[in-house]
Amino acid sequence: MADEKLFGVMEKGLKKVLDAKYNNKILSPFFTSISTKNKRELLFKIKNGGVINEEFSEDDPIQGRIEVRIGDYKKGGGFGTEEIILPTNINETGSMRELIRGFNKAYWDASEDYNIRKQKNIEYKGLRDVFLYFSEEEPIKYIARDKKNLDVTGIYQDLEERLSEVSAKLLKKEVLNTNISCRVTQIKRYLINSEGTKVFTPFLNYAINLTIEMLNKENLVIPLSRLLSGRDYTKLPNNETLIELGEKLIEDLNEIKDAPVEVHGVYPLLSEGHFGGFVAHEGAGHILEGVIMQQDIRERFQERKVNIFENKIGKKVAPDFISLYDDPLIPNSYTYHFIDEEGVKAEKVELIKNGILKNYLTSRQSAGYLGIKSNGHGLAQDTLSPVSRMSNLILESEKVYSFDKLKEKMIKICINKKIPYGLIMRRASHGCIDYENSLLTVYPAYTFRIYPGRKKLERVRDAYMIGTVYTLLNKIVATTDQYVFDDGTCGSLSGEIPSTTYAPGILFESAEIGSLQRDILDRPGRPIVRIPRKYFRNKK
Repeated sequence: MADEKLFGVMEKGLKKVLDAKYNNKILSPFFTSISTKNKRELLFKIKNGGVINEEFSEDDPIQGRIEVRIGDYKKGGGFGTEEIILPTNINETGSMRELIRGFNKAYWDASEDYNIRKQKNIEYKGLRDVFLYFSEEEPIKYIARDKKNLDVTGIYQDLEERLSEVSAKLLKKEVLNTNISCRVTQIKRYLINSEGTKVFTPFLNYAINLTIEMLNKENLVIPLSRLLSGRDYTKLPNNETLIELGEKLIEDLNEIKDAPVEVHGVYPLLSEGHFGGFVAHEGAGHILEGVIMQQDIRERFQERKVNIFENKIGKKVAPDFISLYDDPLIPNSYTYHFIDEEGVKAEKVELIKNGILKNYLTSRQSAGYLGIKSNGHGLAQDTLSPVSRMSNLILESEKVYSFDKLKEKMIKICINKKIPYGLIMRRASHGCIDYENSLLTVYPAYTFRIYPGRKKLERVRDAYMIGTVYTLLNKIVATTDQYVFDDGTCGSLSGEIPSTTYAPGILFESAEIGSLQRDILDRPGRPIVRIPRKYFRNKK
């Protein structure tokens, strides 16, 4: 069960806040919340069969944050937040002193913020972006079934031995380094607020990243990675499966490292589902997060820029066969949440339906700005302030073909437009979005050229896809009939959180392709001392 002692001290602290007397009623808070996270986490890194870094957190102090809002739900106001650290044993004296300190700091920050915004309101003549708004929500009382505490030490002893063995067994002669990073995290989240909400929700997930590095003929370090993640670390693949995966990465790297470098240009592009998920996540998902609809006058505000999806509800923004959803309620999914970080029930959100924009992802602040209710997507890492974020992003299409059929269509595009070849991109290593310019970049793990009249694909490297979101969406010709689930981590305005996509492969009529700058690749000096043979393969 939830720790009632922790809830008790949080509720006592909140009562002190609600009973406080304020000299100026205008500056009395209209909303206050206290959230804490009891976190157990294991982090370690293995390089070439040996542990090079490890971090444990079994009995750390309880971290949290206090949020204070001054002003009005609908008319807007100011905001203040302060991180707090409560003692592990939840000693009442230490806890109450820290809660009161945190509230006082958050209150005065909110008061200062509100006064600055009132002055800015005169300067900007009532521009809605000046104040921070907050949606009014019904209070929730929800105490989830608890899970036993994570045995961090026991898990480390098991995984360290297993993964060290995997790393060592992948040390073949041509391999420069084998790197494995592992994270197992358990978080027990407590939340109360001045509206009467009381929520306890536990989470558990893991992530393992396996990276192989090789040197090519130019003495450049060429890496290739694979991420494995989930909610139950006991279901991790066994060593045989991990070694098989590592050997496939080695096989692929041997072909990639000295492949031709792709040149900058515009080509027809066909992706598989993993890469398609990255395009949906970076290209549409982030731009539809309500947090970026408001441009805060206290953060880089010079001239208001309009988001490409702003004020487009009910209008066509994508091909009519494309739909996009975000559903945090998929049972046992990596990014499942029933209630978000702000105590709002999560909803499946229809973002785009048959090309028509339907909605945005919202937290309470972004929903307040838009004048709607939050749909429960206020998420954050640790004690950062929640903002609207994706969870399970689903791209659906009503215009589907087999992968081979789409290859044929791409070849026809090449012939009709007199383009020498098209590109196939598989998997993605990472991606990013430039919010201000809606500029999307996705880096594939595997890239191939496909020439008209040739069956064999030609492998190339150092390519990436770049383009504005609106242009790329409207260059979609069709999608594959094969969908791919992909779990990962997304870093954005409220830190790093779990993220999942479910998407098909995509055929783009054309896409701009860039080529990596050589200076971003590591180039070690030529080896003076050679590694003895006994340190290759199966040696710890």
